[in-house]
Amino acid sequence: MTTDEYLIERSEERQRQELAALLLAARARMEQPQAAEARFAGFDGAHCFDCHDELPRVRLLLGRVRCVRCQTRAESRGERA
Repeated sequence: MTTDEYLIERSEERQRQELAALLLAARARMEQPQAAEARFAGFDGAHCFDCHDELPRVRLLLGRVRCVRCQTRAESRGERA
């Protein structure tokens, strides 16, 4: 196995591990499907709570209620979610 092949294999393994971690986090969030809605009255389950842009599916699966931009702003104000 060449060095390049080794590095590609390691990269692919790391990607599989990261995907597995994301799936575990998503499953944990799905066990509490109403958690985000309970914390954010009016959250429609598809759009950013603050700017109302459509949320990417990955953020929804992770139980997020804000887009990355709005979440960054909220965290700079000391908010979480």
